Amino acid sequence: MSDTLAQAAPAQLGHTLLSRTLAHESTKPQSARTGCPSIDEAALGGGFRYGEMTSLAGGSETGKSLIALHAAAQHLLQHEKSEVAVIDTTGSFSAPRLRDILAFHLRVSARRVNYQQRQSGFMYEKVTVLTEGEGEGEGEGEGGGGRDLDILEKAGRALARVKVMRVFDFAGLVEAVGEVGLGWEGLEHERREREREREREKSVEMGRYRRKERQRGQEVADSQGEDDDADEDDDNNGDDENMDADADAEEEDQRITNRREKSDDSNDISAGVGMIIIDNIGNVATAEMSKSQVQGQALLCSMLRSLRHLTRNHQICTLLINAAVSLSASPSTRPHQSRSEYESPRTRDRVSQPLETVSIFASTLGKPALGKSFAYLIDTSLFVSTVPKRKEDAEVCFGGGGMRSSKREKVGILEVLKDSEGKREGRFGCFEIIGGLELRGWK
Repeated sequence: MSDTLAQAAPAQLGHTLLSRTLAHESTKPQSARTGCPSIDEAALGGGFRYGEMTSLAGGSETGKSLIALHAAAQHLLQHEKSEVAVIDTTGSFSAPRLRDILAFHLRVSARRVNYQQRQSGFMYEKVTVLTEGEGEGEGEGEGGGGRDLDILEKAGRALARVKVMRVFDFAGLVEAVGEVGLGWEGLEHERREREREREREKSVEMGRYRRKERQRGQEVADSQGEDDDADEDDDNNGDDENMDADADAEEEDQRITNRREKSDDSNDISAGVGMIIIDNIGNVATAEMSKSQVQGQALLCSMLRSLRHLTRNHQICTLLINAAVSLSASPSTRPHQSRSEYESPRTRDRVSQPLETVSIFASTLGKPALGKSFAYLIDTSLFVSTVPKRKEDAEVCFGGGGMRSSKREKVGILEVLKDSEGKREGRFGCFEIIGGLELRGWK
């Protein structure tokens, strides 16, 4: 009876688990940043981590897609051989917009400060590299157009490493994720083949070394006064063998050289997909859940487990853009109305209960879509919202202000709702969107 029972998994030592974790962490690339200190440092503590799945939830026009595009641009510029896979479920991806974001970061990086040591004494001169629009009227505006063309050309070359997959339903999303996995399997197969070629090269080099050692020993033995006739026969045979060995060695050297050239050419092609952006995962998942809640949740969990396995095995930074579910306001958020104005008698007692809000800001009434089970399958959950920038803007939003609502200004807030390591929960950062393109920190 006991033989048929399932046996428990063998216990693992804590030291072994620690060694595996440290080895896994040591292979992670540096976190992907957006270029906005309020988001990268204040909220995320360094940026979006590789090897983890991060959800960016928020309402429309809050800047969540723009944040993901800035992270993608920084990834393309920092990793010159890596690729970005964009799975577009809404048809809102814009290649010119990503090109402009890439050009923006290139201009920022060109505006660096160098310190050059002067030849006379221990003096340093501060030199700022000017970009387009700077220095015009001072002899620098003539070359600005050429620099801008170079920046746009470099941004266009970076777009060659962006794979955009347009999907229309949940099945298409699963196929797109599987295509990324197949691409990594092909790269892994090529890397294994290269390792085998290197092992063969090592064995050939070792065989050549041993053959030379035998020849050297034979020459020493011949010099010790053996019989002349035997020496002549041995020399003739040895010469023939040496000529054959040299010819084989030359052919093998040529094959090794050809393989190395081919390997060098293939190394310049791609380093695999290093970032995945799904915009918007709620667009296709909600459609499945509307048919059957249970079946939709099961399909979503299965897909996320596969995506998580792919993300962790290949150290991919995965960004899942999600929608937000709005919540009804409580009486405390409607100070100019009484309960009887917006409550029915049946809900008058229930509305006094606190709402299940996720934001630390009382004016933000919303939470990420796709339910609670979605949060357990990701590593980091972020929530993006907007709040009024000034007191006058708040009066317009919540009543009592005379300014038109179209003129009110907003500030974006990125909050960390969940962190797999538990270090960033509760942190937030404020940012402004300048010109629909730039992310600027706001305090």
